[in-house]
Amino acid sequence: MPRRRLTFRTFSSDSEHARPAHSHADGQFTYVRHGLIGLKTETEVWINETKRLFWIPPGLVHASRSQGPVDGWLVLIPPQYARALPPHVCVLHASPLLVASLERLGALSHREQRIADLLFEVILFELHQTKTEPLKLRLPSSARLLAWAMAFLKAPNIKVSIDDVARAVGMSRRAFTRHFQSQTGCTFSQWKRLAAVQRASEMLAEGSSVTTIAFELRYENPSAFIAMFKILRGMSPRQFLSRANTRVA
Repeated sequence: MPRRRLTFRTFSSDSEHARPAHSHADGQFTYVRHGLIGLKTETEVWINETKRLFWIPPGLVHASRSQGPVDGWLVLIPPQYARALPPHVCVLHASPLLVASLERLGALSHREQRIADLLFEVILFELHQTKTEPLKLRLPSSARLLAWAMAFLKAPNIKVSIDDVARAVGMSRRAFTRHFQSQTGCTFSQWKRLAAVQRASEMLAEGSSVTTIAFELRYENPSAFIAMFKILRGMSPRQFLSRANTRVA
């Protein structure tokens, strides 16, 4: 039986665009040439920025939302190929060879199966060499903690303490600390900073100033916010925004 060809699609939006929760039989690579896209699964929240690849395995329920203008492309990967790829969502630092191979793979006709197989071998090799993006937020699984976490993601406050949240969800400090870390894989302090930098990334893409973002996240001053952002993102907010606004040919 002949293999299904891969599907290549481009996308572009001049303003914020959201897709509600959905899934598909194929796996999906998404490459952002310009702008910022957020992805949410039932257990994690991700930010995909310029020159990064999302990998979404087949059958995974997910929702996405762009932050302002965005353009890029996606390649749908049929199950016979997707079985060799990671079984979980990941964001990858995309090498020029990996990007070019996926773009070429998505443009092949069904008669070019030999080329498709060779390109897929190159893609697998590149995937084993590339680094994954560590900035993901794992969501708590219990109903009380998840409800609080989703509200916090919309309006992070870096000054919120463990005691504040424990009281809000009706738990002791000790119980909250234990359950939160076991469910998210990181301490409350680490999770809080990751949430702040994700929201900051979205606000930068929406056009907010560094000063506005710093005070909205409840930092004492912009310098403290910039220092935190650089630690987690590896670049300043200005550098991050410059890269997100650079169109890739």
